[in-house]
Amino acid sequence: MYHITFLYKHHLLSKERLISFLKRTFSEIWICNLKGEERLVNFDNLPENKSARWHFHSWYLHGEFIDKSAPQNSQTIFTEKNFKSLPSLEEIDLELTNMANKYRWVFLPWGSKSDFLLSFGFLSKNHVLRDKFINSYSSLFGKNSIISSYDYVSNLSELIKGILVGEYDEPAHQLWEVGNCDENSLWMITELQLDEDFSVFPWWEPSSLKWIKSLTLSRKYPFPLQVYQIYSKKTFLSICWLDTQQPDTLIFVPSNTDFNSLVELLNKTEDYDNNYSDLIYIQDILKTIPWFFGIARDQSDLGISLFVSQDNSLLQKFDALNRSQNQNYSLLSCF
Repeated sequence: MYHITFLYKHHLLSKERLISFLKRTFSEIWICNLKGEERLVNFDNLPENKSARWHFHSWYLHGEFIDKSAPQNSQTIFTEKNFKSLPSLEEIDLELTNMANKYRWVFLPWGSKSDFLLSFGFLSKNHVLRDKFINSYSSLFGKNSIISSYDYVSNLSELIKGILVGEYDEPAHQLWEVGNCDENSLWMITELQLDEDFSVFPWWEPSSLKWIKSLTLSRKYPFPLQVYQIYSKKTFLSICWLDTQQPDTLIFVPSNTDFNSLVELLNKTEDYDNNYSDLIYIQDILKTIPWFFGIARDQSDLGISLFVSQDNSLLQKFDALNRSQNQNYSLLSCF
């Protein structure tokens, strides 16, 4: 068992500053990347040194060895050259356990393809060591830099409350079954003004779409957000295609969501002018609604979506359905 915390990659955090911070916190640091494994002694062997981007999933850092003979397949999962997405949740469970058994601590880039949605993971069997790291990191970048934290973990997949997925609208299609939406209709929130003539494309099917309410947010925005109720899967699938119209907001939530709480949440998540990132609001989402699905949340035309749920089994079902039915599915991060 181990303890693990996921942290938001603050925009002020450079690689040099990260290593300096880790060197002040720990006496021994090793780097594992595409070149192999070596002890980190200076900035010369930083991962992708001086690069403008972080190139996630090509390196990780760790402390002293606990057991060098412990299983390690991590180089194939966490340092793969052409990394598109994470493997299965079961494989992630296995690799994190292997790392915890092998190293005193591990610092993982836990990334996506978007600067808005980059993050890190820190794991250790030592609770005090993990807490020391959290306190040091949050003192530098604030308490909202902590996305989620779990203690005494044996299978992370059974605890996660959020996942990032790629490939635009296609993975969202499984949300209809996952949310049992034939019996429990869902709401869609967008700034788009939708009616039967909104689109001339053949995929547009608004027959089971009903306008519910306008939501006026406190932020500066030219239009209020509109809430629509969706009653059929056919209409839901066409709504997912609205991502091609590049709306700023395209969110699905349960239809029994409290409007006042929803407005309070959207004032945070849709405030794109304030160093926006969904990752720092995951705990706010969990306190507000049973689940939240936002399409294209990266704000950079990469099509990265976020699914957050109070019920872990919904995330596992969503992942399993996509893996069995959608060859384009990419799991990018889990929290």
